[in-house]
Amino acid sequence: MKNNSSIFTRSNWGLDNQVWLTLLIACLASILIFSFKAATYVKCTDFEISASGARQQNNHIFYIGETVNFLTSIASQSQQEWNFNDGTPAVQTLKKPISHSFLKAGDYQVMCAVNGKCQQVIMISVIPTPHLVPIDSVSFTGNPIIGVDTLYAGTIGHFTTPIKANYGYQWSVGTSPDIPIQTTAGANFTFSKAGQQTVQLKIDGTKSYSKQIVVLSKTPSAQKNANNLPIPPPVIKLPPVISFIDPPNGGPGALVTIHGSLFNEIKSVSFGGIPAKIISLSTDKIVAEVSKDGATGPVVVTGENGQAAFSNPVFTFNAPPPPAATKVEPEREIIAITDKQLKQMLDQVVNGSMHAADFDRYLCKGVATKVYVNNSKTTMTFGELCEKQLQGKKVEIESAHIVPDPYDSKCQANLVVKYHKKGLWPFN
Repeated sequence: MKNNSSIFTRSNWGLDNQVWLTLLIACLASILIFSFKAATYVKCTDFEISASGARQQNNHIFYIGETVNFLTSIASQSQQEWNFNDGTPAVQTLKKPISHSFLKAGDYQVMCAVNGKCQQVIMISVIPTPHLVPIDSVSFTGNPIIGVDTLYAGTIGHFTTPIKANYGYQWSVGTSPDIPIQTTAGANFTFSKAGQQTVQLKIDGTKSYSKQIVVLSKTPSAQKNANNLPIPPPVIKLPPVISFIDPPNGGPGALVTIHGSLFNEIKSVSFGGIPAKIISLSTDKIVAEVSKDGATGPVVVTGENGQAAFSNPVFTFNAPPPPAATKVEPEREIIAITDKQLKQMLDQVVNGSMHAADFDRYLCKGVATKVYVNNSKTTMTFGELCEKQLQGKKVEIESAHIVPDPYDSKCQANLVVKYHKKGLWPFN
């Protein structure tokens, strides 16, 4: 008898209906997975990362605080995620290139992932900033930010510095983070809000300075007087401001440059309370000459709108050294000798027991005394006679005569000496 259950467990192709159902479900799942992958597929292209900086040693070595620009070789505007592995959070951006500064020395593995899939790595080294001395560096003390101290809201304030950076400036307003950062040697800021503002400067990523300024409210709308004419805004007179002096010391006649602002209608300059001569003057610089009667103390600038004093540090006056005292040689005492004594001493020169220098106490002019020898009409010095003709020679002294100085009885005008070689007849 035929089994009726085969009608429900077998199909016409010999497969179980449950198998056909399983195959259908698997096929549908594969289609769904493929469709999802097709819809979310992102092309992944090989790429490279390059790095560059203003003062880089090479493509992989940079200084602490230096701005490093990273760029990928992918041409399209793809989503990039950067990880600098220096403790800062990862950055996602479409911007190319992307800039970053490393604040500590070391080796860093910079990673970039594109479109969430493609990933590339570049290794860089960060080294300490070398000690570079700019050619036109300025020696100074005080705040190196030069600029206005007071201005109206809505007007432009210009700020600069005499410090020459090795590779970068970064200007900002700490109290107004909405004002964009500027990276030039000088900065122009427009302040929209009244009140006290702080201008900040970072040089080479390591040195930081700040300057406090006052921003006044905008001038009110022009008012008109009885004649329907605009009333001018009130004039605010601000005293001068001294930022630093260069050099901070000097002697009489030294030229000192005073840097600052609001140097309008300057009347006088003094160093340590002693007036100085003004050599040149501009709105932000005064060159003054230190007086010969100068003194150590604050630098004071007096203008039409008030006075400014600078004492950080005070100006140091380098007084000239006192004139050297003239050394007075003690008067040399001359011992008088006779002709006979002179002859005896010359005998000692011949045998080497006396020398020309030993006669300084007996001859006013010492070894420079003129001597006529053996009836010669020309003279030689006493030193020449002793060293060249008598000392160690086989000679005998015949006579020695002292010719007194007619103007000084204690001194000799010259000497007359006669000698001959031993074994020869003496001179007549």
